[in-house]
Amino acid sequence: MTSKNEGSAPDNSPGRTCSIWGSLGKALRYCAWVWRQLMGDSAYEKYLAKHQATHPDVDPMTEKEFWRWRDDFNEDNVQSGCC
Repeated sequence: MTSKNEGSAPDNSPGRTCSIWGSLGKALRYCAWVWRQLMGDSAYEKYLAKHQATHPDVDPMTEKEFWRWRDDFNEDNVQSGCC
């Protein structure tokens, strides 16, 4: 008598385990990316890319200068969502 799963790997095979860990790693990297986008952590990298494309001959702000400028801008341009 033969089993229905003959020829296929059992669920606890090493290949399946690697697949699960690979999928979990991919999901965690995606969650980290989403978190960085929502929290604005990637803003400086986006600024550098845009600055390089539009003003390649001008030195960009340092990261410290960028965050100070961004905070000042946000304080001066409050968007409360009302009216």
